[in-house]
Amino acid sequence: MFKEGVYRAPYKEVFCDSFESAVEEIALETDEGEKENEILLCDIDGVLFPNVLDKLPVHALWNSSEIPDDIQSHLWFLREEFGDRLMVLTNRNPELNLFLSSEYIVDRTREITDPDGAELKIFDSLYKQFPFLGREKKWEVVEYIGEMCEDMGDLTIYAIEDWSTVSLNRKTYLLELASHLYKQYGIRSNILNYVIKR
Repeated sequence: MFKEGVYRAPYKEVFCDSFESAVEEIALETDEGEKENEILLCDIDGVLFPNVLDKLPVHALWNSSEIPDDIQSHLWFLREEFGDRLMVLTNRNPELNLFLSSEYIVDRTREITDPDGAELKIFDSLYKQFPFLGREKKWEVVEYIGEMCEDMGDLTIYAIEDWSTVSLNRKTYLLELASHLYKQYGIRSNILNYVIKR
């Protein structure tokens, strides 16, 4: 299905002081009967790894940083609620690994898996703030969501990311994603972005 014309999804930001509070807000917002029409996109830096120093080169690797237990338990809760509709999205490229900790960070995130469930779906190397970079990787996200949700018609996209001066244009990627979902799959989206600002 291909839709013509310009489509701009409704976009709203909700500011939170932690990942845990963002999860609690989303739990209150989500509709138990409409779960199939909801997805959640979760960032890594500043979200699952809350220490901003972990964004610095080699810091996470040298300090053996881990995802804190309380964040892990909230992530497991999201996994139970959203199933395969929970995705982790990151700009980090574990193969290029310019910052030396990228492979380490992505590997630690991949380890957070329910022993009885499927592996957590992680999309890396997205360069979300740069529309013309990482197009192939971004398209993988579109196809994954589109194939899973194409019969829905309407979709709520929840996102959790941290506030940063280098990502003040954070809505750009989400709006671009929603536009592609509409053009390729006819899916209309409503975006709620939970931004962690400590």
